[in-house]
Order: sequence, then structure tokens, then C-alpha cells
Amino acid sequence: MLKNKYNIKRSSFRRALMAIVPTTQGKLGVVSAYSATAVAAEHRGWPLGQFVTDINGTPLTEAFEVKAGTLKVGEVRDEWSSGEGDAFMLVLSGACETTFDLEGNDDPANFHTVVSRAGDALFWNNAVPHKRRTLEETQYVFVRRLKK
Repeated sequence: MLKNKYNIKRSSFRRALMAIVPTTQGKLGVVSAYSATAVAAEHRGWPLGQFVTDINGTPLTEAFEVKAGTLKVGEVRDEWSSGEGDAFMLVLSGACETTFDLEGNDDPANFHTVVSRAGDALFWNNAVPHKRRTLEETQYVFVRRLKK
């Protein structure tokens, strides 16, 4: 096990770098308080997901992942992205444009584009291909529910 400057242990587990965080177990469940900033710095902005575990390698959750961050103005994800589960994005400030390919056939007639601004939320089934363009510097919270 390696320790970083934030005292969060790291190990390789399930082919990915895992963040091992302190937990307290009680009769009704587990509680964990840790540096989300430190974990996110090592996991592409994601402070919670299957890769955050207790000392025994048990994930805090296998149900969802959370990301919070800032998209720089002009930042573009122009390749279609898709996956399993569901996605939810809450825009805290700024504006971004998300385009969905509703039929998955790369036909512009089936594209649906949404501009999201501060206070707006987007929900989609992650199987729907999507891409994004940042119109203004945007702060956001993103939650991905994982499929079992």
C-alpha cells in the first residue's frame, strides 16, 4: 500500500487504482469522512465510486459514482460517449451544450441538443450516445448510477 500526502492509502485492485479511506462501522451501516479533493485528484475528478474502499477492499458504494468539477470555456467532448446505467448532471454555474443521439445511428435528424445553465439539471440513460461543448466556464455535479 502507498500513502499520498493526504493520508489516503492506494492499492491496485480490480485493475484500477483504489482509494482506501477510513470508515467507521456501526450496527446500522458504515460512515466515512475523507478528502474528496484528494480522491478526485487521483481519479479524474471522481471523489466517490466503486474505487473508494475501506481497508478490506470493500467499496463504499457500488450503486453510483459522483463527480464535481469545472469545465473550461470552449472545452469540447466531440466523440460520442455512452455506457451503462443512468446519468444526472446539475449545473451550478456557467453554461454547456449537450447533444444526444437518440437513435444511436449518427443521423443528425435524431440529435437532441440541450443548453444547460446554472440551476438546470439533465438526466439521461447512459446508453444514449452524448457529447458536450462548454459555452461558459461551468461548475457542475455529476452522478452516474451504475447498472448491476
